[in-house]
Amino acid sequence: MHPLLDTPELGAVSLFSIEGLDMKILERKLRDDHKIHVKYRMVEHLEGLRVSPHIYMLKSEMDDFVTALADATHLLRTRYPRSAMAVAVS
Repeated sequence: MHPLLDTPELGAVSLFSIEGLDMKILERKLRDDHKIHVKYRMVEHLEGLRVSPHIYMLKSEMDDFVTALADATHLLRTRYPRSAMAVAVS
């Protein structure tokens, strides 16, 4: 997680990344395979996926997100070795 702590206004928007994975590919896998919409962002020196949960989100929806993230992460780690990740984006 890459929280922005130097702001007086905090919200539910989070930016996260997973070491060794290309976040652009992960964004596409979550969208195409699981219909989960996150947004790739590069903010200064931070790169990751933006997640915007809201107060009306059900626990089951959060569980679905975590399961989809685990599945997509596992698939990318097995399908794309770390050295091939950059090539897979193009």
